[in-house]
Amino acid sequence: MQTQPSLAELVVRDITEDSLDVAEKDILRDWTNESPAHARLLARLRDAQWRMQEWQTYKNVDKQAVWTRIQDRVAQMPGEAPLPPLEHPDWEG
Repeated sequence: MQTQPSLAELVVRDITEDSLDVAEKDILRDWTNESPAHARLLARLRDAQWRMQEWQTYKNVDKQAVWTRIQDRVAQMPGEAPLPPLEHPDWEG
């Protein structure tokens, strides 16, 4: 039996122009009709220029500095093991 995709999966497929079947379109439409905020969010996510701006914001974050601050906070917590160095390949460079 095939499981129903999550709402997040439907949104991703919608904004990447992957085809949705009628039932999936209905789910997405019902979600956007639940709240004006949902409709605005989906409209924003469909806007490629906005997505690129958001990606640039993420891409420009000093991930090492953020990780160091998190490590420092965890080090202040009694009984917590220290966090390892930043090693994720997507965060290098």
